[in-house]
Amino acid sequence: QDEIIKTFSEIGAAIPEGVWIEQMGIAPDGKISITGRSFEERGIITFSKSFDESDTIADVYIANLKSTTLGSGSIVKEFLISGALKSAKAAAEAAKAAAAAEKEAAEAAKEAARAVKQP
Repeated sequence: QDEIIKTFSEIGAAIPEGVWIEQMGIAPDGKISITGRSFEERGIITFSKSFDESDTIADVYIANLKSTTLGSGSIVKEFLISGALKSAKAAAEAAKAAAAAEKEAAEAAKEAARAVKQP
């Protein structure tokens, strides 16, 4: 839970002037989504790049960017930024490595069993 609070604090501190967040969330699998708007693409790019050196967030990218005309006639950029908690990424990589090691051990056991059966 501390990691989630730290992540939301980091996101909040990174919001540049001229960018506003409409929704942000962290899914149970550690995937992060942030939707918002800005009058300029530059602010969205700055916001996305601010996580390059993050301690808690990895794999950040702009998943969607489109222009929308408001009722006032102003044009805004709507965006979706996606990423993942670093701890979730590390857990997924560890699980993948463990599965590979398990498979390798099973293959080694089969080889050993074949060697024992041969006269």
